[in-house]
Amino acid sequence: MARKRKSSSRLAPIIGIVVVVIALTGGGLVFFLRMQNQLSRLPTFPTETYLTGENLWSLEDQEFKIEGRVDKVIMPSEDRKTTLVSVQPDGSKRRIPLLISDEAGKKTILPEQDLLFKVQLGSALEVLCSEYVTR
Repeated sequence: MARKRKSSSRLAPIIGIVVVVIALTGGGLVFFLRMQNQLSRLPTFPTETYLTGENLWSLEDQEFKIEGRVDKVIMPSEDRKTTLVSVQPDGSKRRIPLLISDEAGKKTILPEQDLLFKVQLGSALEVLCSEYVTR
């Protein structure tokens, strides 16, 4: 009696799906780590200088990072293009108000989140966030 040959054609779709899932997961991880690495290379935002109002003109047109915890999500703007949040930078007991652009990130910002923000001073010396990632 002849044995039936096992068909490998049934395994091909399963192997293909596993390979695609692994590739997508790996690609997403590489993108996330690259983004976090780019933001971590920025100079740290001078929190005390900003809050005391000293030499703010020298900070304009520069990009900084703020690593910290979201204290409060205060309110979105009327047009929903920005959200005002209060952030406590690492190593400081003080809080900074941040205006976060709706294009900065796709995830919802919640209180108590630890985030890494890319910021710069706006024309009215407000702190504007253009990107953020979780830490």
